[in-house]
Amino acid sequence: NFIPHWRPLDGVVHMCHRYHDFFFENGAYDTDEMIVSRPGGDFEEHFEPKPIVIGIAQRGSDPDGNPIEGKGNPWLREAINSLPQEILSRLCLCFKGDGWEPSDYDCANAWIHEGEDYDGYYSFYMDIDYLLVPSLWEGGPMAPLEAFYMGVPVITADVGWMPDLIREA
Repeated sequence: NFIPHWRPLDGVVHMCHRYHDFFFENGAYDTDEMIVSRPGGDFEEHFEPKPIVIGIAQRGSDPDGNPIEGKGNPWLREAINSLPQEILSRLCLCFKGDGWEPSDYDCANAWIHEGEDYDGYYSFYMDIDYLLVPSLWEGGPMAPLEAFYMGVPVITADVGWMPDLIREA
């Protein structure tokens, strides 16, 4: 009965091999997701920093493929690509919607999330750490509400109804 409670974690630090072995034998984690560090031990050297996955859920271009300037494309590309390399090496972008070109971004990984149905959107929110709404004028699309519902933090401009929502929270 431990497994449902431990599954959402990225990894576990155990204070003895007994629990490490118990978790491994019961399929809770692989050995590369766990370490044993006795009290006072230095465990930081065993873990690489986890990538940060930012989801972008909106259309980046109009139906003809022309960038929609105020919706974040191309200024988002400029903002992302100007970040220091130490951040870019850990940053992943997951786009949901048409008109984005993931190869334009210098981050560790960028891709288009497939699936325009309920399961696809559920999977999208489960795969990201933050939702970024790069629009300069549309601060009230459905995506922030979906993200809030799923417990995903939202990064957005101070436009539309987003300031009111944040004040109420």
